Amino acid sequence: MATANAYIADVTRADKRAGVFGMPGAAFGIGFVGGLLIGGWMGSIGLHWPFWFAAGLALLNVL
Repeated sequence: MATANAYIADVTRADKRAGVFGMPGAAFGIGFVGGLLIGGWMGSIGLHWPFWFAAGLALLNVL
């Protein structure tokens, strides 16, 4: 988070900075809530599905 904030401070104009600083926090919050919902839904199908989904996301991260 600190690196993202430093980057935002370097590349944005002062008048737009406050709004842009809120974007990583909003993305984190949406991801936190969305991840719980998706993980709960997948867990209701089968306990192995959240782990396979996480493995797929990790594989995409490598690429």
